[in-house]
Amino acid sequence: MKKVILLLFLFSATKSTNLFAQSHPAYVHAIDLLVTVNWSLDRIKCTTPEQSKEQKEIHDKVSSAMKEIKSAASDDGKSFGNNEFPGDGGMGPDGTGPDYPKDILPLLEKALDEIDSKESNEIAKKMRNKAKPKLEDAISTFKHFLTILPNNPIN
Repeated sequence: MKKVILLLFLFSATKSTNLFAQSHPAYVHAIDLLVTVNWSLDRIKCTTPEQSKEQKEIHDKVSSAMKEIKSAASDDGKSFGNNEFPGDGGMGPDGTGPDYPKDILPLLEKALDEIDSKESNEIAKKMRNKAKPKLEDAISTFKHFLTILPNNPIN
């Protein structure tokens, strides 16, 4: 009987540890990064209509990817509320984001890496992976955006 109780205790402790470890899956970190990307994009001052058009296009693609990831999170029992969740999202220790537009690209690429991470919930994985082509497209558009934008500091 003592062995059974001990086994049950060890099993429950293992399950609790796994639940804690999974409380912030990779796509939570991806959302966090993408919130910073959109926030940073909004701070770039475009000087031509072409720049403004691409800026909006990237923002829309990132927002669409975030919507897919949040759908996956919801299916996995996670909730983001009003984009409030733990994580650094690429923000500096003083609460500021990237200083230059080129510094946004690594955040987009990191978000893509995060959604490529292993996920055990198959439904969430399928829904989350709908975001992947949207992020790849946003990265491609952002790379072009960098070629038409002077590398001035973000305001």
